Amino acid sequence: MPQALLAQNHQNTSGEEIENNMVETETTATFLTFYIDSHLFAIPSKQIVEIITLQEITYIPNLPDFVKGVTNIRGKIVPLIDLRTKFHIQPRPFDQHTCFIITETEECTVGYIVDKVSDVTNIAEDQISDPPKATDSFAEYIIGITKINEEITFILDVAKIILDDFLESANA
Repeated sequence: MPQALLAQNHQNTSGEEIENNMVETETTATFLTFYIDSHLFAIPSKQIVEIITLQEITYIPNLPDFVKGVTNIRGKIVPLIDLRTKFHIQPRPFDQHTCFIITETEECTVGYIVDKVSDVTNIAEDQISDPPKATDSFAEYIIGITKINEEITFILDVAKIILDDFLESANA
């Protein structure tokens, strides 16, 4: 049902609703998984405010190329970061699967543009490995690696992406 709720119906879903749909214990955590190109990524669901379908993006000049602009979500202006561009993955046009994952950390609220939301899943702490030293363009943002249904999944550090984005913007 979570996959149908998140990916197929394209209804807006809050992080609280995601948490309520999954049971969390001390040794597991709940993650939202999504695709960028053929790569499967995960972020902790407790950082997610909501998932929304593609909306109008207002371009703002003189921002880094990975900041596609802002969108208005119920009166709140939210910056949008295209993770494809941020991770130096070949661009492609947005389609009916493209979503905004709105996250919130202590620093701020940011929307991430992703190719497709996949699922909500529990991952046991002992199933998460430290990331290997790698040279991929997104390697510095990976805090763990796991396998979900035999597919390698990269767990992202949302706070680091946001912090790096602010530093890049400030230095631009």
